[in-house]
Amino acid sequence: MEITAKRSVSFCYIITRVFGVPFWGLLALMPFIIQKELLAPAFYVAVAIALKPSAALLSPYWSQWVHARGERLVRNLFWGNLLKYLPFIFFPLFATPWFCIASLGVYMVLLRGTMPAWMELLNLHMDKKEQKKLCAAGSMIDYIGALALPFLFGWALDHFDQAWRYLFPISGALGMLSCFFIAKLPKTERAQVQEQALNQDKDESLILKPWKGGYALLKKRPDFLRFQLGFFLGGAGLMLMHSVIPVFTATLKLSYKELLMAISLFKGIGFVLSTPLWVKWFAPRRIFTLCSLVILIAAFFPVLLQGGTSSHFWVYIAYAAYGVMQGGSELCWKMAGSIFAGKSDSAPFSSFSVLAVGVRGLIFPFLGTALLAFTGEVFFVMLLGSMCCFFAAVTLALSRKSFPVEEHAI
Repeated sequence: MEITAKRSVSFCYIITRVFGVPFWGLLALMPFIIQKELLAPAFYVAVAIALKPSAALLSPYWSQWVHARGERLVRNLFWGNLLKYLPFIFFPLFATPWFCIASLGVYMVLLRGTMPAWMELLNLHMDKKEQKKLCAAGSMIDYIGALALPFLFGWALDHFDQAWRYLFPISGALGMLSCFFIAKLPKTERAQVQEQALNQDKDESLILKPWKGGYALLKKRPDFLRFQLGFFLGGAGLMLMHSVIPVFTATLKLSYKELLMAISLFKGIGFVLSTPLWVKWFAPRRIFTLCSLVILIAAFFPVLLQGGTSSHFWVYIAYAAYGVMQGGSELCWKMAGSIFAGKSDSAPFSSFSVLAVGVRGLIFPFLGTALLAFTGEVFFVMLLGSMCCFFAAVTLALSRKSFPVEEHAI
């Protein structure tokens, strides 16, 4: 019975990722569509870019709200998966900038909010080694599947006016089909939590607890503080770059096929080919060195992208390098909690990393947009982002001797 349940959960996890690949690839174009098709001001683009990381601030509370009412894990996944695609079904009728942004926000919050339910379901039916393999397979599906998107969607987006308004609901409907398989998952009841009225102090405690815990953790662990400073500064640099990339690519007059070739195909190739190398080189004692190298690659991204003014080939090279960087970045980000925690609970470390991502998303896309409005120079903002990444890389490189991590490593 347990083997059957394990196979059912594994199959459902994989098929959900497979059905979501076309939609996820289109979603990467949302800032470009808002800027190019809807002719929205730069502020709208900044909001769209900010939603992806800042959703991390709301998702934990949504997940806690569901769990506090004793919901079933399967029900959580079913409704979360259905509702995150639902707004996009109405794109043919209501494709305004704010409706697109609101739809993107709903998707990102529910995408992150259902992740704890997936992890809990995997924990109930698999050991840690099996979970690691399954999650790695899911990530590879996302990137390998995205390799075909330029050929599937690029031609339609370039040759049919407003094609995106119909491709989103079609790919969203495909994503919804996975609800059929989720509904077939073995019903796993968690202990029901008796509802009771919470006073204002308790509500405030629930809201502030992650922040207070994170502050105490940083005071206690200077090595983790230095790691977070470097990673935060590097992420801030990337957010500054992303805030102006849609404006920059508009000056290059890239077609949708060329955009998808860069964002999906070449970035995916860089990610897939580099990930085994990052994994092979990765070790707890090297986390500062590895992160320094990852962020240093990010520092050169706008330099390569600027080469697109002479040839679009350099845009592809830039995104291939970005994929290499992202492969190492995801590994560092996912493993940092367990490395710094050692034999203690890694949840506080991982939770603070999520909060830091959300804070970056609330600040730096808008800062980049404001700097663009003030200076009128796209390359200035991208250069500033590159400098942030460079200083982050130096900070992490200098920290590797001060905080070697061995005493906390697993």
